[in-house]
Amino acid sequence: MKKEIVALAALALLLIGAFVNIHFLNRLTGEIIAYIEEADWYIREENWDKAREKAEKANARWEGSESYTHIVLRHSDIDSAGNTLTELLKEIKEENAGAAEAAAKAAAARFRSVATIERVRLGSVF
Repeated sequence: MKKEIVALAALALLLIGAFVNIHFLNRLTGEIIAYIEEADWYIREENWDKAREKAEKANARWEGSESYTHIVLRHSDIDSAGNTLTELLKEIKEENAGAAEAAAKAAAARFRSVATIERVRLGSVF
């Protein structure tokens, strides 16, 4: 009977950890997406200084979470997401409106993807 209780407790801890991870990751990506969307709005207004400021905040938030993301995410996802932010910053610095808008949309989509990859599914538990 003790083995079953220990096993159930371990499973419960794993599930709780997964939900805490998902909550934190959703909050992280949500903040970054908000910065990207603000940058996109400033790009359309051709306010390049504000667009750069928001894109840099998104990048700083992502880079500031490396100790967490390198533990819970695949490195290919980390690199891909970081590359979209780098591309966004590059296009904003070049003040290329069309390319910057496309880069913002690509970056936001990539971060939405990062958040959805980490959902808990029955297949990921059993």
